[in-house]
Amino acid sequence: MNIAFGVRNFRMVGGAERFTLRLAAYLINRGHRLVVYAIKGEPMDGVELRLVPAPRLCPHYRRAWETGRRIAARLANADADVTFGEQKIWNAAVVRPGGGIEATYWEQKLERRWKSPRLARLARWLYAKRRYDLRAERLSLLGSATRFIIVNSDLVRRDLVRWYPEAAGRVQVVHNGTPAKVYDPGQAARQRADFRKAHGMADSARVALFMGRDFHRKGLASAIAALAVADRAEPAADWQLVVAGRGNPRPYQSQIAKAGLGGRVRFLGDVAEPALAYAAADVLLFPSYYDPFANVTVEALAEGLPVITTAANGGCEVIRNGCNGWVVDSPLAVERMAEHLAALADAPRLAAMKRDARASAEACRLEDRLRDVEQILQAAAGK
Repeated sequence: MNIAFGVRNFRMVGGAERFTLRLAAYLINRGHRLVVYAIKGEPMDGVELRLVPAPRLCPHYRRAWETGRRIAARLANADADVTFGEQKIWNAAVVRPGGGIEATYWEQKLERRWKSPRLARLARWLYAKRRYDLRAERLSLLGSATRFIIVNSDLVRRDLVRWYPEAAGRVQVVHNGTPAKVYDPGQAARQRADFRKAHGMADSARVALFMGRDFHRKGLASAIAALAVADRAEPAADWQLVVAGRGNPRPYQSQIAKAGLGGRVRFLGDVAEPALAYAAADVLLFPSYYDPFANVTVEALAEGLPVITTAANGGCEVIRNGCNGWVVDSPLAVERMAEHLAALADAPRLAAMKRDARASAEACRLEDRLRDVEQILQAAAGK
């Protein structure tokens, strides 16, 4: 097939961009021809990259709209069998809103800002960016060119149908995946020992890993609270929390001190080699308020870590309670998370769940997910 992509960044920036790059490489290896229209990008073998001029002197609230409009114009005239667009880019036959539904994002953002659903509804018209974002989303999801909408979880599918019921028949769910990994017990043991020694953690300690940016939305305060409860219930476990990802630790220092966890919570910032942090940990603790499908969910499973997360993370759809992790109702379920942490103080239970995590990652292979997307592109081309 001749395929045209429309994306803002054809380079490694975040999770959505990483998926696009991997999809492009997969399609090229499968023998398809690919043209990419992007505002910014880096060359890739086999890809014809056409950079679209970025808007100049454009206010921040209109930037996503203007870049989307320029890329959409290229897609409308692309000589391709099928077109693929990312979030808030229209005129594509296949659209993938990898960051979830903008309408939900803005609803949650305004409720956090105004502390009340009623005030949030009244204040929503004050935000020009919201108006442009929702206009772009509507064109993307409901445009006449759109044949399929790929969402990465059933959580996002329900959101989409709630806001755009007329698009329900176009939706396809394709979970995020993770590259296949050959587990090397010796290497993992060395990485675990080296990382823990470098950061002053005893080999016998139980280590929970929190990984991600936007500490508030991903529930770091709840993770700290759950760790404190688990530590009080099972002091011998010597629970530690490793926080990996860019963010400001200062708002959490008083909570850590009041919980008596001084020295047990380590902020590492961005980690160059996440595999080392996974190897050093015993569980991924990720009490997110909202994530369409957090990549760390399947990455942790592939590294042999059970996952404790919330129903507000679309990644929870690959978690089986008591086998490869647990799903709690919300980040406020601190006691439940603490109970699950306490269960992992039992060494045989932890070892069994680590084995189950690695086994369950086989069903989350990235190559399988990319093949699913290829089949959707082929179906759209056929239409």
